[in-house]
Amino acid sequence: MRSSKLSKGIPFVVNIMSIPVAHHLAITNDLAVVAEDQFFITNCATFHFGFLAFLENFLPFRRGGVFFYNSTDWQLVVPDLNLPNGIFLSRDEKLMYVVSFLDKTLLVYRWDPSTNGAQLLQTVQLYGRGDNVQLSQSGDALLIGVHPSFVAVVVVVVVVVVVVVVVVVVVVVVVVLLLFSHIRVFHLQVVRLPLTNEGLILENDVTEMFYDHGDLIGGASSAAMFDGQLLIGSIVDRLVHCQLSEEKQK
Repeated sequence: MRSSKLSKGIPFVVNIMSIPVAHHLAITNDLAVVAEDQFFITNCATFHFGFLAFLENFLPFRRGGVFFYNSTDWQLVVPDLNLPNGIFLSRDEKLMYVVSFLDKTLLVYRWDPSTNGAQLLQTVQLYGRGDNVQLSQSGDALLIGVHPSFVAVVVVVVVVVVVVVVVVVVVVVVVVLLLFSHIRVFHLQVVRLPLTNEGLILENDVTEMFYDHGDLIGGASSAAMFDGQLLIGSIVDRLVHCQLSEEKQK
């Protein structure tokens, strides 16, 4: 991606390339740019399935890692991390700081650009779940957002997931209802099946009492007849009231 500007000075982003990730990345969090087409990126989870990936965010599976993209290919630089979150490179690009969310630590690595290897130098306890890393304006300190309460994080994530699922379900239901009620994809029919004294159906005397292409009502699900009146119910549409002709009343 590259930043550009409109004639009025309003910034916008232009997509200049797309990078295939293949099987390397599942759920990413943060990246540290080395050059225009070279960067480190934290891969929080390796499961590509929703539920397993969700569990991986809270259980210490140690399947996360830091990957480096060298403009042509991916390389796993730091494996076996517990939910690597924020990442930051020092100004001289010699040190790499990685937050391990589940371990409540900040990991400091020495990066060797010639081999793309990373040597662990320091493990710093954060006494909370660290998130993103930023350099202070003076350049002499790192700033990290920390979640002191893991339970609160879990509750918020679960609530967000539930809300998203509910919203998606509601939207799908509304779209289906609108589709069925306005586009009228259902043809519908009401048939009359006369019975014998024994309660069996007189198959040769089955008659059609009502038929509609979906213009009047969609998705008929039930019908009731009383005193020359026919009511037709629908699973997605309105109730239709019909006056039967004398022939149909017989």
